[in-house]
Amino acid sequence: MVRSVAIKSAKIRPGCKRLQQGLTLIELMIGVAILGILAYIALPIYTSYIERAKISEAFSLVETAKSAVAEYHAINGKFPDSNTKAGIANHNDIKGAYVTQVKIGKYSRPSRPGIRVRLTGNDKTWGRRAKIFLMPSAQGGSISWNCCWKHFNDGADSLLIPKLCPDKINSCP
Repeated sequence: MVRSVAIKSAKIRPGCKRLQQGLTLIELMIGVAILGILAYIALPIYTSYIERAKISEAFSLVETAKSAVAEYHAINGKFPDSNTKAGIANHNDIKGAYVTQVKIGKYSRPSRPGIRVRLTGNDKTWGRRAKIFLMPSAQGGSISWNCCWKHFNDGADSLLIPKLCPDKINSCP
């Protein structure tokens, strides 16, 4: 059984204004402008955050190599000069989405032991040849690590260089 329902429309008395039932065009335009300004401010900050997170992948991948170097030094009294001697995977097998290799070796002149991390080439951010070096030094029974970087697009002004890796370009191999 279908019933018909009659809807009574409200009559507007002369002199009374209608109630507003939506947004005007200017209000919508103001809202869109505010969103545009917020996006203009937030997008570069978010992009920088994402790129720094990509570089932090390098530091998480290098932790295994650092542990292996420290263990090798504790047993043998010297630093290893290859991934094989340190007992970890080949340098080409240690990679991630933004890291092409993690290699233990001897770098610089005079030759110093260290770990080199090559980042995946990325012209828009850190560049094609960006590298991070970690150099160990034994002090008593502990090992301290010095960090340096090379070939970042913006040089020392790069916001992508981690705070854990200060600008030591002159001591970098």
